[in-house]
Amino acid sequence: MQHVNIDATWLDSEEFTDLAATVDRHAVTGWSTDYTPEFLRWRLAQRDTTYTVHIADDLALITTRSTMGPIPSCVVVKIFPLSVGIAPTDATRAIRTAIHWHRAGFATYVGFNESVRVRGFSVPRRLQRAPVDLIADRLDPLADRVELTIGTFELLDAQPA
Repeated sequence: MQHVNIDATWLDSEEFTDLAATVDRHAVTGWSTDYTPEFLRWRLAQRDTTYTVHIADDLALITTRSTMGPIPSCVVVKIFPLSVGIAPTDATRAIRTAIHWHRAGFATYVGFNESVRVRGFSVPRRLQRAPVDLIADRLDPLADRVELTIGTFELLDAQPA
């Protein structure tokens, strides 16, 4: 697995361009952010967070390191499958490698991605610091009401402050 600290130089590199052309090109059945190379470059250039990309044969993880208390955490903010398959790609091994790379005690993943499987346990709602809510509103009052199904929504998909 390859690990790259994301900075302005890397975002302008051919390596980023090649990776960005391959991520997020799998079929989804519900709503998902479309990460074009330009949008991904813009999103990762936000200077409020330092990101790392971990690239394996079948997926790429975007992570950051966080400390809440005495034990550092690897925070998985986005998972991009790099291969197209029928079954979801298992991200467990890649996440374990990212935990080790960050020298963290555990990983935190908040979100949903129909194309990957993340193994672990859910923190009980009463122990969660704050809820993560997705609010959807129709911008066109003439549009038919359509039930929203989510294919992917992860921390990188949330609008930066």
